[in-house]
Amino acid sequence: MLKKLLDRQKSTNFTLLLTLNVRDQIGDEIVAYLDNAKERATSNRMREMLEWYRARGEGYKEFRLKAVVPLFIKRFAEHYNFDCHCFPPVVYTGTGNARMVHFVFDLTAAQSLIHASSRQSEEDVISLIFFEVRDQALRIHPTQPLHCDLSQCASQLDFLLQETREEILCTLSATSLQGKESI
Repeated sequence: MLKKLLDRQKSTNFTLLLTLNVRDQIGDEIVAYLDNAKERATSNRMREMLEWYRARGEGYKEFRLKAVVPLFIKRFAEHYNFDCHCFPPVVYTGTGNARMVHFVFDLTAAQSLIHASSRQSEEDVISLIFFEVRDQALRIHPTQPLHCDLSQCASQLDFLLQETREEILCTLSATSLQGKESI
């Protein structure tokens, strides 16, 4: 389905919105994808980040999705000659208490004849701040991935209105860096 979408959108910029339920049936494939990405990683920092995501247990599948989905979409989009910009993912509780992870990607048709290369690196993508909707408000998730730099939060939200950005950044002071601890 994604292949057909990207093929049809050739040379057309668009925004891809994707929401996944953490109760999907792709658990083993997510782990395999993380393992494969770790093998291809060119830095120790990247391998450490991928291992942090892989080490999350089944109760923390939203973290694995947060890593794998943007990496997968980025690689696939580049193959179809798109520069892929990944926005910070958002987790929330949906109907029936289902945990949902929402992703947004801006895909810009590249002028390259061979292969697009996105401005965001793979390291940039998996170290994006994780957000959640709680108490009907968008907040910084209290658990952040290893090597996630909360000082980058404002720049990752620069697409939002200033008032909205400030409301979210206010939750930063209440956010602990639990990502550095084991879950």
